[in-house]
Amino acid sequence: MTRRIAFILVALIALGLFAGSAAAQVISGEQFIVVRYYAGDVLVKTITVTPDGRSLQTVPNAGLVGSIDTAKAYLVEGKIETPIGLGGGSTGTGGTGLESRDAYLIGPEDRLAINVWENEQLTRDVPVRPDGMISMPLLGDIHAAGMTTTALKNYMTEQLKRYIENPVVTVTVAEINSYKAYVQGNVNSPGEYKISGQTTVTQVISLAGGFNEFADQGNIRILRPAKAGKQTIKVNYKRILKGKDDDERILPGDTVVVP
Repeated sequence: MTRRIAFILVALIALGLFAGSAAAQVISGEQFIVVRYYAGDVLVKTITVTPDGRSLQTVPNAGLVGSIDTAKAYLVEGKIETPIGLGGGSTGTGGTGLESRDAYLIGPEDRLAINVWENEQLTRDVPVRPDGMISMPLLGDIHAAGMTTTALKNYMTEQLKRYIENPVVTVTVAEINSYKAYVQGNVNSPGEYKISGQTTVTQVISLAGGFNEFADQGNIRILRPAKAGKQTIKVNYKRILKGKDDDERILPGDTVVVP
């Protein structure tokens, strides 16, 4: 119970739902709180808190390392995908009502195909602007970056109920342009590469054509964008191959430097 209260208290404060000595807002069984942690503009972790006080990491590919510059909380309505290992498999609509832990997160420069059934005016392809926003008729600007397509669909469905009876919304990513990483140094093909949410150090090195003869495989560095410059993560490729170290995941905006 203490853990439940602590999680909900932190999230509600972040949401600004406390006003002086006023009582906290009570969330219903169809709502949950999503708290996103950022280092600069980089999303490093998402915690979902359900009404019964349970919590879940929905972005497991980065720990809360270094300094967390900001934390944003959202009150979300509706059910979204079930996480791996918590009943119902990796996707679905039953079970706990939480997102898949490895679901794709929408990012700036992505293009979304949004369809509202039997409503041509609201059915359109929209770009995600550099500030993470999309613009939709009736709804105005929506901060889509950092959300899954399922979460965005559910949010839009709830908002459109003010204007349309029983709206049916689908959201798909028509173009993935936000997941990019950079490889520099002693690799055969340094440059910019599109990545997925599952891409690791060994995979991005392979995308860059592997090491050249001068590479120091034991002293690779990942430079990760942060508010105060760059966060540096040291990687020993040889230890990864021997199974002694984890194969570090690469996040959008990372630069892998091979000395």
